[in-house]
Order: sequence, then structure tokens, then C-alpha cells
Amino acid sequence: EPYTGTRPSDEELEVLVAVAEHVALALQSFQEEAAAAHHRLALRELLQVSSRLAATPSVEAIIQATCDGISHALGFRKVAVQLPDPATGVFTTRATTGWTLDELNQNAPLSIWELAPLLDPPFEVEGCFLLTHEQAMSRLPAGHRMYRSVMNGRGPWAWDRHWLAVPLIDREGNVIALIWAEDPADRLLPSRQLMQALRVFANQATAALDAAGRLEEVRFLAEHDPLTRLFNRRAFNERLDQEVSRSVRYGHPMALVLCD
Repeated sequence: EPYTGTRPSDEELEVLVAVAEHVALALQSFQEEAAAAHHRLALRELLQVSSRLAATPSVEAIIQATCDGISHALGFRKVAVQLPDPATGVFTTRATTGWTLDELNQNAPLSIWELAPLLDPPFEVEGCFLLTHEQAMSRLPAGHRMYRSVMNGRGPWAWDRHWLAVPLIDREGNVIALIWAEDPADRLLPSRQLMQALRVFANQATAALDAAGRLEEVRFLAEHDPLTRLFNRRAFNERLDQEVSRSVRYGHPMALVLCD
């Protein structure tokens, strides 16, 4: 509804197009600055998580710090870390951020062999694996139950019930843990840059878990025979001293059974 009541001239249309182009450049600059600020935040969070992981010998503390760091720095409202059972190979959730118990109960357990089809090269981006809901379900056992995202968007770049998995792989090439990231706050598919940051978080967690495992093994070998995995003489002497002290303290009798 032009004030003049006439159609715009070519010159007026050129001015309008020029204004629109300037607005587009301003919006692009703003988006790039916002993305850069988000990336800087992710790097700061990564450094903080890395410092915590280096000082944390506990496996549970390591994976919980990883969940919290990914959620806060990369904008995923729900993050979970699963570890495989050594005997069955079935992955169980050991740390979460943002999930409720009811939501976790929607997930049917999966073994490493059942999850392997999801970790195919066609779905790999920067060491992470991104699938549509349909692609994931077609590669899992029939009737499999899984949580469905609620932070979905619309359009070709929108997150729409996608599956995002990040495997943690040890020196021998074995999957020692799996990170699941769900419900991005911006409802968009993760960019390659965000995938890179997610992979860096996973690599830090892998290194920390490896160090924690080696520390646990050193502690174990300090009191166990490396071949039989039974207690050694050092452990026997410590236990014997403890039992003798307990017997003297409480005035209870003590017996030592020798088997040959």
C-alpha cells in the first residue's frame, strides 16, 4: 500500500532490493557471530571438562562430566552415556543429563552386535553417526522401543526424531562406550563444526576412561597375582594384620584356615 497510490518505479525497486541485501548481510553477520560465540563457549566448556576428567579417577564421574559438558556446551537437552556389560555385551545407561526415568524406560536394551548396523560409514560425520528415525528403525530388531525426540523442527535442516550416536573406541578398536545426544535446543540438525566439538568431547572421555581403567588395573595388580587374579602375599599380610587387630580390639577369637 504505497502512500503515493502508484506502482513503484524501477529506481524505487532497486532501492528496496539494496536495502534487502544489506539486511541479509547484517543477518548473516549476526548468525556467524552467534555461531562463533557458541563455538567459543563449547571450547571453554571442553577445557573445563578436560581439567575435571584429568583429575577424576572414577569412571562414573568421568561419564557424568561428559554428559553435563555436552549438554551445556553443545545445546542438547538430553545426553546419555551407555557402557557395555562385559559378559553380555548389552549396553546399559550409566550417566544421563536431562532424561527422566520414564523416558529412559522407553529404551529397549541393545547389544553391541545389534547396534553395529547404526555405525555404518554412510552415516558417519566427524566420527559421529547421524540417522533419521526411519533409517535407524530399519536397522534394528523388529518391534524395538526407543525414545522419540520432542524438540523437532520443520524443513530440510530440521531435527526430526533423528538418532545421534558417538562411539568411544579404545586402542584395540573396541567400542567401550556410546554417547547418545537428543533434543537439540535449536531444533536443527547439528552442523559439521558441532559434530567436531562432539567428537572432541568423546575423545577426551575415551582418554580419561582409558587412564581410569589403567589406574584400576595398577591398583588391582598391587594386591593380586597377574596370572591367577587371586590375592597375593602383600594383600594376605594386610588382611592378616587387620583381622589380628580386630580380634585384639574386640576380644573375639580368630582362626586361620590353611588349605594345601
